[in-house]
Amino acid sequence: MKNVLTFFVVLLPFTLTARDITVPLGQKISTYAAQANAGDRLLLQAGTYEDQDYITLKAGISVKGAGKDRTLIKVKQWAWYTGFFNLQGTSGSNGNIEISDMTLDGQNVSWSAVRNEELGAIKIHDIIIRNFYRSAIELVGSSSTRPLQNIEIYNFLIENSSNENNISANGNIQAYGFLNNIMIHHGTIIHNNGDELDDPLIPQEARGFGKSGYAIKFQETYDADNGYQAVTGKITNSRFYALKMVAKATSKFNGGYTPTINFEFFNIETENIEISDCDFNSQLSLEKENSRKPALSAYVRNNRFKVIQGVSSVLEIALSNVVVEDNEFNWLENKVTNVWGAAGQYNGKTTLLTGQRIRRNKFLFYNQNPILFRYDSAIGDWIFEYNTIIGGSPTVLGFQGSTSAGSQTVTIQGNTFQYTFTPVGYVNTTESVSKPAVINVNNNKTNAIN
Repeated sequence: MKNVLTFFVVLLPFTLTARDITVPLGQKISTYAAQANAGDRLLLQAGTYEDQDYITLKAGISVKGAGKDRTLIKVKQWAWYTGFFNLQGTSGSNGNIEISDMTLDGQNVSWSAVRNEELGAIKIHDIIIRNFYRSAIELVGSSSTRPLQNIEIYNFLIENSSNENNISANGNIQAYGFLNNIMIHHGTIIHNNGDELDDPLIPQEARGFGKSGYAIKFQETYDADNGYQAVTGKITNSRFYALKMVAKATSKFNGGYTPTINFEFFNIETENIEISDCDFNSQLSLEKENSRKPALSAYVRNNRFKVIQGVSSVLEIALSNVVVEDNEFNWLENKVTNVWGAAGQYNGKTTLLTGQRIRRNKFLFYNQNPILFRYDSAIGDWIFEYNTIIGGSPTVLGFQGSTSAGSQTVTIQGNTFQYTFTPVGYVNTTESVSKPAVINVNNNKTNAIN
């Protein structure tokens, strides 16, 4: 596997030159949006805009408040699959829209704050979004050949603006389908309130969901280029950095036994994405192999996982050619004792995973002898090197079930363990699959780690 290169995402420039249109307090923003033309900018005043209708923003029209702590918009209307700011276009088209400097409150009824279908070149920043039903921000790209691209979301706070039930959860930032050049950075997502969404304005069949959901979720959709028959998705050339995600310990999903995931890539392929300099308190899940096996599927670096009680695994890497380096995984600070498997692949898929690199990370455990990486698929060309493991006597690799048979060579080298360790074991001691060949060199044991 080649060395990883840091990449930079460049967004298309905005060319917003036309009228500034002030929307007085007490007026419907939607009325002014309907009268605006491409290049116009709606200026919102300091104060509260009450009882607002949903708005369709045409391409080239932007909205700017007087400041995220000065302009408040309240909306309390139910409409399926509709954002307060509704952006729609054809696949591959550009919106050249900027939404900034305001607070949006969905009052636990309204579907989403911003829903963008197909329009590229969108910026959302310096904004607070809270109390929406499905998502704070939704992104939809339905074309595998003309992906939704050039989206930047930054300087934001999102609070409890998604939902979950006992079989699934959505994301406070939710994206579907085919996406390229997505940047989300310098923001906080708090998803720690499991109160039920049961306002009478919500249709009966949509009530009873818990309100927090996941922080960010990317997932598949129907491919418009295949007659909407295939359900698939892919995200490429994107960065997610300087984010803080605050989850509650468990969700409604799976009867309350599943952690509220911070960041999930669900059944969507990844290629050349970076997740860096983020603060997690729950799980990051990358759970689909890329059929092309690109040189780099995902680069996970310099993140901090300060794990809360109830979270037993923090990193799912069910894909080849992923680099996980310079992260800290900390169960010690909150004295978490239920470490089921610190990381690995455990979604029942059987594809051989190759080219995973786990290096220069720090693992801190509280009175545990955990399995560090658990797999129910076979692995090959797997390298675990120069990591530091504090607390417990872990098993580095644990294989689970007959689907993990056929693993190739794995390398465990140059690591420092506070106590003893076991290179390879089984999750269930009755398993009879053969162990992979292990290169186990230059690992150290010391009681002097601080």
